[in-house]
Amino acid sequence: MEQILWLIDKLIEWKRINPELRKTAVDGLTPAVASTIHYTTSRTQGAPRNMEIERDLYGLWYAASASVYRIDKSLARDCIAKAEYWLFRDTFNEENDYKIDELNIRLKRMKAVLEQLKHS
Repeated sequence: MEQILWLIDKLIEWKRINPELRKTAVDGLTPAVASTIHYTTSRTQGAPRNMEIERDLYGLWYAASASVYRIDKSLARDCIAKAEYWLFRDTFNEENDYKIDELNIRLKRMKAVLEQLKHS
């Protein structure tokens, strides 16, 4: 429920933002979200872990942070946290999976934020 209220607040805020800034944010978030979905889907289907792809994901999320900071500093911090997740992937495991929730960087949420930005 809290995430839904957050998204509603953000939608109202994003409606007031310059369309070019919103486009820049969408253009920055899209490759990060799409590449992460592609990689995590392949991993759940049995593909081996690929450190090169994980380094690329770090770069994509870091770039996404730069693309959104002018419209949403909180989202920019979340993108940095997601970048660090991929850079330090070994520190996240089943025992401390709760950290992903604490950081609020689940891929499902990041995808929802992207879709809301695209349609706001």
